[in-house]
Amino acid sequence: MTPIGLRRRARAHRAVCAAAMLWGCGSLAHGADHGVVLLYHHIDDSTPPATSVTPHQFRAHLDYLDGEGFTVLRLSAMLGALARGEPVPDNAVAITFDDAYPSVYATATPELVARGMPFTVFIATNDIDRGHATYMTWAQLRSLDRTFADFGAHSLSHGHLLERRKGESEVQWRERAGAEIRGGASRIERALDTEVASLALSLLGIRRNPRELVAAAGLYGLAQQSGAFGAGVSPQQVPRFPMDEGYDGLIRLATAVRGAAPGFASRLQGQARPCASTCRR
Repeated sequence: MTPIGLRRRARAHRAVCAAAMLWGCGSLAHGADHGVVLLYHHIDDSTPPATSVTPHQFRAHLDYLDGEGFTVLRLSAMLGALARGEPVPDNAVAITFDDAYPSVYATATPELVARGMPFTVFIATNDIDRGHATYMTWAQLRSLDRTFADFGAHSLSHGHLLERRKGESEVQWRERAGAEIRGGASRIERALDTEVASLALSLLGIRRNPRELVAAAGLYGLAQQSGAFGAGVSPQQVPRFPMDEGYDGLIRLATAVRGAAPGFASRLQGQARPCASTCRR
C-alpha cells in the first residue's frame, strides 16, 4: 500500500475509534479525559501577523497532526463528551477559526477537507450582513461541506461586550451583552439552517467573567487563554491555543497538543534545531 493509502487507512481507523468512544458503538480499552482546541484567524501571507498563519505553516500544522496520530474531532462532539465526563480518543484536537475571514474559505477549507478534518468557524454576523469584503459571505458559508464544517457565534457586532460602557449600569450591560450573544447565535441558525452550540469570546472576556451570560444562552464558551479542556474547567470558558505568526512553529504546536505527556517538551527541545522566528513560544 502507498504511503497516502496508509495515512488514509489510519485516519479512517481513528475516525471509527472516535465514533465508538463518543457514541458508544464499540468498546475501547483507553481514552483521554481532556482535549485541546486550536485557534486560528487568517491563513494568509499578507494579513496582520498578530492574527495570521501562513498557508505553508498551516499545511505543516495539519501534516503534523495527521502524521503523529492525532484525532481531529468536531468541536461540539469533543466538548459535549468531556462536559458529560465521558472519555475522548487519546490525542484529541479540535480546530477553530474566529471571524470567518476569506482565507478560511479559500485556503484553509480545501486543506482540511483533503485530510478529512472537521473544523468550526465562529461568525460575528453584523459585518457579514453588511457585506464587508474582509469577511466571508453568507453564500460562501452556506457552501461549506457540512460533513466537515460547523459554525459558532462570535456575537452580533464583535464589540466590547464584556466592558461596561460609560454610564451603563450592571443590569444594562447584562441586557446588552446577552442580546448580542443570543442575537448572533440566532442569526447564524436562521442564515445557515444549523444549530449553534458555542460562542467564541475575545480577550476582553478576561477582565469580566462572562460564564453566567454564556450559560444563560445555553452555549459553550470558547476563550483565548492557552490550556486543555477537561474535568475542572468551566464549559463556558474553554481554553484555546492561539496560533499566529511567531507563535506558530511546530515546537509551539507540538507543546500545545502534546505538552501534557511527561517529559515531552524537554525531549522535543533536545531534538530541535536552534529556534527561528517561528518557534518563539
